[in-house]
Amino acid sequence: MIFLENKLSPLFPGGLTPVKAEEGFRSFTVSFEGRDFAVPSEKILQELYAEINDNDRFEFIFTLGDSNPLNFQSTVDKIPDIVRNLQAQTAFYEKGKPVKIELRINKNLANPDISVYHLPAFSETLEQLSIV
Repeated sequence: MIFLENKLSPLFPGGLTPVKAEEGFRSFTVSFEGRDFAVPSEKILQELYAEINDNDRFEFIFTLGDSNPLNFQSTVDKIPDIVRNLQAQTAFYEKGKPVKIELRINKNLANPDISVYHLPAFSETLEQLSIV
């Protein structure tokens, strides 16, 4: 999660606060909140994408102020579209309003490997399991 914070913090000149991180066998979800949002560069999104297992799929959800959430299901070739759409939406964003970014990663369980993106959150999931 520190990697995500480091990559996303430049988008929030007013500060970035992690809100939650949940990870199970099939998905990982992390949320951040902040103010004074700046549109991410293609480079930042490409670096985030590079950290995601090739078998997994991710989705970004941006909520700028009081507007409806912007949902982007992505592959690396769609990153320029994400940046363009966010640039268009920020024209309506009122500075100082809260901004929320949620990243969801849906894990592919077709092979015997499992991706773990946030060990403390995954450990919490494991601790809740009962051994029969």
